[in-house]
Amino acid sequence: MRGLKFLILLLILVLSVWLSTAAFAKPLSIILIGWDGTLIDDVKELLQQNQLPNLANLIKEGKFVDTWITSGATDTKAGWTQILTGYTPEKTGVYSNRQYQPIPEGLTVFERLESFFGPSNIYTAMIVGKKGTC
Repeated sequence: MRGLKFLILLLILVLSVWLSTAAFAKPLSIILIGWDGTLIDDVKELLQQNQLPNLANLIKEGKFVDTWITSGATDTKAGWTQILTGYTPEKTGVYSNRQYQPIPEGLTVFERLESFFGPSNIYTAMIVGKKGTC
């Protein structure tokens, strides 16, 4: 399992660097890592205990940002929808894992970034996995 997680992380890093250098003179790489179902206080404690060295190395190169679900359910669909759009369930129609609809067109961060930079100047990739949720 650790080997698979490492390969996925490595793939994300390689894709991010490769895709960002293809479009910009000064490459801009952004990697969003979400750890669904993990308590933020537990992650911080494990970081302090040096139990997450790979995550600690990524943080040294970038930034660790706490995200909080401010409305709606704190389950997978509602939480990720809020993180990836910035909008509340009233705007997206995604209230929980059981009460949801497709995110309306144009609301995701990916779509708004593409609109801002232009479709030929930005590349996005997303690797997700959770059996039976999406």
